[in-house]
Amino acid sequence: MLEKKISLKENLTFLSPIKSFSFLNNGNFVVITENNKIILYDQKGDQVKEIKNLGQGSLEVYNPSIVKSYKNKFYIWCQDLMKIVEYSSNGTPLNEFFGFNHAIRRFDIDEDYIYTYLGTTLGKPYIQIFKIKEEKIIKEFGLTENNQIFSNLNYCGGGLVSNKESLIYLPSHTLRAHFINKSQLEENKVVLLDEPEFKIENTEEDAELVINSDQVRAFEKSLNSPIVTGIFSLGNSYVIISEVGKMEIDGQNIDTKNRKLIYLKYNNKFDLVSRKLVEYSVNQSCKLISSYKDKIYRIIQEEGEIEMVYSLQEIKID
Repeated sequence: MLEKKISLKENLTFLSPIKSFSFLNNGNFVVITENNKIILYDQKGDQVKEIKNLGQGSLEVYNPSIVKSYKNKFYIWCQDLMKIVEYSSNGTPLNEFFGFNHAIRRFDIDEDYIYTYLGTTLGKPYIQIFKIKEEKIIKEFGLTENNQIFSNLNYCGGGLVSNKESLIYLPSHTLRAHFINKSQLEENKVVLLDEPEFKIENTEEDAELVINSDQVRAFEKSLNSPIVTGIFSLGNSYVIISEVGKMEIDGQNIDTKNRKLIYLKYNNKFDLVSRKLVEYSVNQSCKLISSYKDKIYRIIQEEGEIEMVYSLQEIKID
């Protein structure tokens, strides 16, 4: 059973900053570090195995970027080789999937499909459905909007989660949940979610033109925008995480005192169950959040007395 907080030990190999992690169905979890280490941890925070299959050959990853689990397996997106490699629960590579035509920001998976969220250009689809048996993209959804392009400058922008019946996705710039029926692969519902702190300021400026001509101003517009940074399944409920409030560039630093995180918990009917507003912290990466059963966890990276230390902590929503 996972504790509310556990320290990540370095009993097999040293840790560098972590860029992605995901739970297996037994409570163990896999982390990917910035220096491309893939490490399997147990529920006590002990390293079980360092998975060494770096390379550019069959069943190898060259730049492992995102890890996602499904049942007793986990899957890693390799940014440079544009493929997803499937692993057993003990870290043995089993299979690999090609046929992706765009860099992936996040993905989810089930027996038949891989669902991907992309950062695309104006008017282009940003949700793709990849059929595993056919190894090809068979459906696309969602057209990228102008405001969304600014929000997409945040790497965590957007949300995507799969359950037994539906794929649910949210664009990065608005609290709008789209539902795709997985048996028919058709979008059958859109729900606008109300949150007074999530204030959308529509712009008539061409976002792509601003990004290409004035990157500093584009970055500032992104910092000042509310952003959806994820949706997570907790069994019979969902949690949507977003950032609200403005951040400002202060010399070489970013002033975050007016930035907040909002945790919105919904039941299966998408009725609001609870709402929690907390301070934003640069030590709490939006990339390092994963759900396990009915709880949600994040990995915290903090400065210790000598070096960086890492811990897995439960996020209290209610």
